[in-house]
Amino acid sequence: HIQLFGLTMPRPTLEELRKPARVAAEECLRERGFVQSEGQWVGSIQVGSTPAALKLALPAEFPDRLPSIAIEPGKMPGRVFNCDRNGVLCLAPPSGILLDATNPAGLIAESLERARAILQSAGEQRDPAAIAQEFRSYWTAPESIISICSRLTDTRVVPVLRYKRRPRAGNPEQEKTEILVCDALEDGELWLQRQRHQTVCSDTAFLCALDEAILPPPFGEQWSVAELKSLVRQATRADQCASFMRWVDQHGLPGSLVLSIPTRGGDRVLIGAGVQDVKAATKKLAARGFRPSKVTATRLLAFGGTDKILPLGVDRFDQAFLAPRGGGRQDLKDKTVTVVGVGAVGSRIAENLCSAGVGTIWLVDYDVLQNANIHRHVLGADKVGQNKALAMCELLGRRYPHLDVRGKAKNVEAILGTDEDCTLGVDLVFLATGEATLELRLNQYLGQQVPRIHVWVDPLDAGGHALLAGVAKGRGCLECLYPRNASAPLHNRASFVAPGQDLTKTLGGCSDRFVPFSGLVASKAAIEAVRLGIGTLDGGNFSVLLSWYEGDAELRAAGFEPSRRAGLFSSGQRKLERQFIDTHCPVCSGWNT
Repeated sequence: HIQLFGLTMPRPTLEELRKPARVAAEECLRERGFVQSEGQWVGSIQVGSTPAALKLALPAEFPDRLPSIAIEPGKMPGRVFNCDRNGVLCLAPPSGILLDATNPAGLIAESLERARAILQSAGEQRDPAAIAQEFRSYWTAPESIISICSRLTDTRVVPVLRYKRRPRAGNPEQEKTEILVCDALEDGELWLQRQRHQTVCSDTAFLCALDEAILPPPFGEQWSVAELKSLVRQATRADQCASFMRWVDQHGLPGSLVLSIPTRGGDRVLIGAGVQDVKAATKKLAARGFRPSKVTATRLLAFGGTDKILPLGVDRFDQAFLAPRGGGRQDLKDKTVTVVGVGAVGSRIAENLCSAGVGTIWLVDYDVLQNANIHRHVLGADKVGQNKALAMCELLGRRYPHLDVRGKAKNVEAILGTDEDCTLGVDLVFLATGEATLELRLNQYLGQQVPRIHVWVDPLDAGGHALLAGVAKGRGCLECLYPRNASAPLHNRASFVAPGQDLTKTLGGCSDRFVPFSGLVASKAAIEAVRLGIGTLDGGNFSVLLSWYEGDAELRAAGFEPSRRAGLFSSGQRKLERQFIDTHCPVCSGWNT
């Protein structure tokens, strides 16, 4: 309820707020000759010299959502694109658009005008490669398979794994056998292992990479075996077509074909076709003059050419498909990055590296997750007591099964000099241990052998820092931030907290001491560090110090003082600088520049 002039009024519902717009839209449709029938508005628009019959539906969310406009597939004026298999026209992207909800008549008028433009383009000549981008809309597939194949321009036999999907929590659906297509058998087995799915058996399919785009069948229609063979012959080389026929004879019927169709812009769309076994009568006809064991699968297909194929949808889970659509980068697939320290900051760094598309990630941490850390850690209460590196590997492996996330439940000092594939042999190292003494020693040990980013946060959400060191050009390292002065205690001169203060807290004695900072600050530190890291992977080769200041309100409220450096920042300010370098640094003063 709301108060109006001292009276309590019931708060209007969303339906009541939208009702005036709906009434105005319905009046607009009546003026255009549409009539209401079975919850829809039926009418027509002029497309050239021909009227086109339409069905328009106002969604419950109108005017906050556009109306749905459909044309019966059998009454389309030619091959219509920008519509789905049910004839619903794609008037605009499904999300992310701004509508003027105060002008419902305008929304109806513009929607009908867009429908007219789509239907007018039905008779236009279009590049098959552009049409192929909408192939899946025309491909009415009752079943789908999963593909993790990355080599989509090579025609070849590919492994197939049939598996049982791991039951989803709270979903009582029965176990269903599904199909995974992969480049190599071990790739598929590893993918299923990360997803915790159970392999049932293996098989093969044929992946045919077409040289030219092909047109999809009209809505509601499917290719026959003969039509499929003809299309493959037209769009591939003769040797590729012959390879397919040889595989059919070796594999037998039924079999699965995956077509990789080129589209505009160099991408590819995948569709599947199940070639079924022919009917008994067809087998009998094909066997005339042959011994039953001598009748090849290709001969059976020749006699069963009018049989329809089984359309199969193909859901792509390869990185080339997934990464760009989620903001990741395909060019980071070949990079290897290590995260040392998988705590509040390190776990988020690992998560962000996966999101960015880094192909191989090492996680190094000997510690287990404590219950006190779950509010600022990626892992939750179900992982308490488990090693943080291994638990994060499991979590990220399920979320990003196409990436290679590996874990070492060891102290980083234990692997230096003995197992350096994940330290000196990588493209970049993140050090997020929260232990300044350890990181100073690692800084000295690693020198200029490998680029690395030290990342840490100041207590009580004062801010955070990321320092890039060990790059090819220029001096600058973590040691530069710790000037030695016999008259003053050792401290980090980048800190926003004045030296000489103990900001650790305890809730249960010495063994339970911790540095107070929030998960929000840890998240920001990870984002800033990964951005800096991607710039390094792109060729950044100068040492830099990145600092961002969140303010001193919490510091002062707790009775602590900010540092002099904090006074050089305004709240929310971010600075990237190189002036931190100490020309007399005992570690980096002798580095190559």
